[in-house]
Amino acid sequence: LLLEITENKLRENENAVLQLERLHNEDTNRLRQRESDLQQRDAALCQMKVLAEQEKRMRLNQKACLEEQSRLIRQLSEERSSLAMELTRSQQQILRFQRVEERWEPLVMGLQREGF
Repeated sequence: LLLEITENKLRENENAVLQLERLHNEDTNRLRQRESDLQQRDAALCQMKVLAEQEKRMRLNQKACLEEQSRLIRQLSEERSSLAMELTRSQQQILRFQRVEERWEPLVMGLQREGF
């Protein structure tokens, strides 16, 4: 009887050990999965950080481009104004030359008639 009780206790202990090993393996698998999840999360966070830095650089570049565009627009506006003033001066000179030509034309025609 004592032997039978001892064998039963031994089987119970063996079953308990097997149960503990199974639980240990399950815990180990859960821990591995959790570690894998954390590594994936860390990788995603790193990628988000890289994307945020890229976006920041793009925004700074965009700002610089807009500033350059504004500068070029101002420069073109100034050049256009300058060219418009030059055109006006040139047109005024042309009108003066035309008036001088109109005054000289009868003189030249008269000189040509007289043989000069």
